[in-house]
Amino acid sequence: MSPLLDTIAAGISPVAYEMPLEEKDGLLRALNDRFSQPVYFWSLATRQWQQLVESDLVAIGEFSPLGWDRPAVEHFEAAFAWMRGQSGIFVLDSVLSFLNGNTVARSYLESTLLDRAFKQQPVILIGAEVMLTPALHSSVPLLVQPLPDSEAIATLVGDRPQIVNAARGLYRSEIEMAIALASQNPEFDWLDFKAQRLHQRCDVEFVPRPTAEYRGAYRMQETFAGFGKLLEVGLPLPHGAAIGGPPGTGKSYFVRRAAELMGVVLLALDWGAPLVTS
Repeated sequence: MSPLLDTIAAGISPVAYEMPLEEKDGLLRALNDRFSQPVYFWSLATRQWQQLVESDLVAIGEFSPLGWDRPAVEHFEAAFAWMRGQSGIFVLDSVLSFLNGNTVARSYLESTLLDRAFKQQPVILIGAEVMLTPALHSSVPLLVQPLPDSEAIATLVGDRPQIVNAARGLYRSEIEMAIALASQNPEFDWLDFKAQRLHQRCDVEFVPRPTAEYRGAYRMQETFAGFGKLLEVGLPLPHGAAIGGPPGTGKSYFVRRAAELMGVVLLALDWGAPLVTS
């Protein structure tokens, strides 16, 4: 999150920030800790400006949201109009998703975000998937919230290398959710949870684990089991392995077994189909 905070400190605004909405509380707290200015949040879901007070979001009494029957562009106009009379740091959700498509809302947002007067206030536009229009690319920086590294994960789950490895690729809020679920269920599976979250976030399908015992290729099995031990102690792995053989000899099944031995989720991509069709 430091690059975002440094960008705001440099007076660059507005900034597009790709992050899951579940992470917004951490973002607001980080802004509040770094800057001695009020921190405000607005979302089309509530249509209401809120201010971060200690650790809670409190609705702004003097701001009157429009009715649900009004078009989105009118909600944006009301939100931006209130901003112009205030000082602080402003975080807005639901804005970036309206930059796709030829709509009235898109035209209004483009002209507003390019307005020189608008750039005088620190504004952060957040969204889970950010795609800026060509008109905004050169003037609105796009930053992406980094995933926590192994050290940051260890501060959450403790000195448990296997769980630290399983939690890689998850956001902090997802790891905290998994910790809460694991405390309630002794049979909680971190890898299954990770597969579900990545499927929801990225629409990725994961290859299921083998249901039968794998026999043969014992030297390769020992090698991949050794890779799993490297992961446990945080050492880097080899870049990869190439497995060849005629169709039907168990290559794909062995890869599933290798992932199981290493304690990682298997993500498979079939390059054959796109190469043949192209």
